[in-house]
Amino acid sequence: MHLCRFSQHFPPRSICPTVDIFVKLVKKEFESIQTRVDPRNLTFNQRQAIKELQNSKDVVIKAADKGGYVVIWPTFMYEQEAFRQLNQKKCYQRLVYNPMDKFKSELDSILQIGVSKNILTPRLKEGLLVDHPVTPTLYLLPKVHKNIHTPPP
Repeated sequence: MHLCRFSQHFPPRSICPTVDIFVKLVKKEFESIQTRVDPRNLTFNQRQAIKELQNSKDVVIKAADKGGYVVIWPTFMYEQEAFRQLNQKKCYQRLVYNPMDKFKSELDSILQIGVSKNILTPRLKEGLLVDHPVTPTLYLLPKVHKNIHTPPP
């Protein structure tokens, strides 16, 4: 599903051969990355353990904030930290309704003003206005560089 209402085709080849070579090398690198993952470098028991962790409801697996580490957190600790942060009244406020429709309406009005003042084209306005906005999701990234045993998010 494409979120953008504009053209989905790849731009035509550039007139600069250096850019073409760069694009070709980047594509080749992406293809090689996909083939570098070799599940045969793990034992059967290691693959089974990973599958069990992935399917477990008792743990949350997240990439660490820094260092490229993977953190396996007990679910109750992850949820406890999320509630601790969400209960900080200076940072968060509980909403009694979903304000998404209001925000969408306000954005539409602002974009319409942009069109009426010839700042935006009608096509650009349509491209900037999302029909079905997605509600953001909160997630925490553990900061193992601050505390290896109980990493704060």
